This record gives sequence, structure tokens and C-alpha cells, in this order.
Amino acid sequence: MNERMYDELIIAPLVIADIEAACALHDGEPEPRAELLWHLHTPYARVLKAVMDGRFVGYACAIVFEDSGWVREITSNLLSMALVLAAFWCNAY
Repeated sequence: MNERMYDELIIAPLVIADIEAACALHDGEPEPRAELLWHLHTPYARVLKAVMDGRFVGYACAIVFEDSGWVREITSNLLSMALVLAAFWCNAY
């Protein structure tokens, strides 16, 4: 029996319309909203979202320069963390 656990995992740029879903992963803390907005409006910052089976399940914030960069934070609900980490890693290049 080779059934897939999830139908679809999409990694895409986070947009303003995703801010509420991203902040919901933090149980009402105010800091994530400011951090996400900073990443959306800063030329050398990136933020990607993970959507699994149509549900927003996580995001990753990164700093990217011409020849270097790093992931600053990955936030996800616990049930999908392993899949989200693997997908972000595969989409980083």
C-alpha cells in the first residue's frame, strides 16, 4: 500500500494577504507581524510560505545577498514541520 499522506505541498513567496495566516501560528504575539512586513518590504529579505493541501502550514524568513544568504527563521505547525523543512531546503536552490 503506497498511499500518499498529503496531496500537495506548495512553497511560494508569502504575500500581504498571507500575513494573518502566518501570524496565527504565533498565538497572537505582535512581533511576527512586524518581522514579516519587514521581510516583505526589504529588498534583500525573503519570506516563503508553505501550503499543504490548501492549508497555510508555515513560513521561512531569509536574508539573501548576491553571493550569500541565510535562513533566519522557519515557523510551522508541529504536524507538518518535517515536510515543510524538507520543502524549504529543496526550494532554496
